[in-house]
Formats: sequence, structure tokens, C-alpha cells
Amino acid sequence: MFRDRAEAGKRLAEVVIKYGATSPIVLAIPRGGVVVGAEVSARLGCPMDVIICSKLGAPLEPELAVGAICESSRNIYLNQGLINGLGIDEKYIEGLARAKAREMEERRRLYRSGRELMQVSGKDVFVVDDGMATGATVMAAVRYLEKKSPRSIVVAVPVAQRSVVREVAQSVDEVLTVESYDDMIAISQYYERFEQVSDEEVLSILSSGKTLTGL
Repeated sequence: MFRDRAEAGKRLAEVVIKYGATSPIVLAIPRGGVVVGAEVSARLGCPMDVIICSKLGAPLEPELAVGAICESSRNIYLNQGLINGLGIDEKYIEGLARAKAREMEERRRLYRSGRELMQVSGKDVFVVDDGMATGATVMAAVRYLEKKSPRSIVVAVPVAQRSVVREVAQSVDEVLTVESYDDMIAISQYYERFEQVSDEEVLSILSSGKTLTGL
């Protein structure tokens, strides 16, 4: 159990620092992942940027991620087994991906002033979020980053579903967690405080001296 995302980030940072990396950068998934990622990047003394992802929720159950997109609708990860099991129409996915892509473009303008993601080629990339229940959002980020020739990709989250850790681990160099569980229902149940992070808080973190942007 974590008090809040900041404490979770501090505890995760200790796990990450023990892992070691030659040329680390932190890519945080907004918005909750930015609070966690700020603590990790501060501990490592390395650059941090935001990687813009958006989950694709199931019809009538938007919190259940059946997939996610990263940076644009062209970079998509789908949990095909879940989609087939729920009988979700392909047109629903396409329409939702387009809508989410428009939202991501707005976030890119807001968080990165429209610029591209920082260069990751040859870097040890730590993808950070505030938790991992289905892995869809993280996997969308991983699929996007694979095309950018990083030296390594490590997923780092404070808490995760164990089965998802095993699945994601097949696609990255390492998955680092503070805690993991077999029966995880929602990330929020492992935090005493899990308020929604505002855009203003994200911008404050990104503009503060606490984290290095490397730009």
C-alpha cells in the first residue's frame, strides 16, 4: 500500500536505481505516471519526458482497457483475446482510436508544446506509470518505442498484476515493480490517496527544477 503517487515514486526509484543503467531516460505516461516518473528521474538524475498514450475502453465499461494507442492512432496495441471475448466490433475500435488520437494531439500541444518525443535511440528507457492492471497502455508505449532503436526498454511501475508482469516481460528487457499481486482489481486499491492528477499538476512537474527535461 502506498500513501500517494509521490511516495510510490520514491519507493520505485530505489528499485530502479538498483537495476542500474548506463544512459537512462524516464518516459512517464500522463497523467498519474508523471508524478511517479518525476521521483524516479530525480533519483536517477536523468531526463524525463512524457509519452502520450490513451487506453481504449470497452463499450459500457470504459475503465476496462481492451487496447491503447500511443502518440497517434497508427501506433495501436489491442488485446485481441479480450476484444473477441466481449464481441467488440472493429468499427467501434477504429472510431474510438480516432477520437482518442484527437485528445492525444491536444495533450501533446499542452505537455510538449507540440514537439516530438525526446530522442530515445541508444538510451536505456524506463517507461513509468502509476500501476499496471491490464498492461494495455504500457504495451502501446513499448510497441511505439521498439521502432525508435533504444538500447533497452524497462517498464517500471509501483504495483502490477503478476500475470500482466509475466506477459509484458516477454516484450521488454525487464519489468520492475515494488509490489505485485495475483488478484489485482484496480490500481487505486493500493493507494491511500489516488486523486485524479490535473493537467496543471503535470505542467508544474514538467516545468519544475525537480526533473530534468534534457532539452
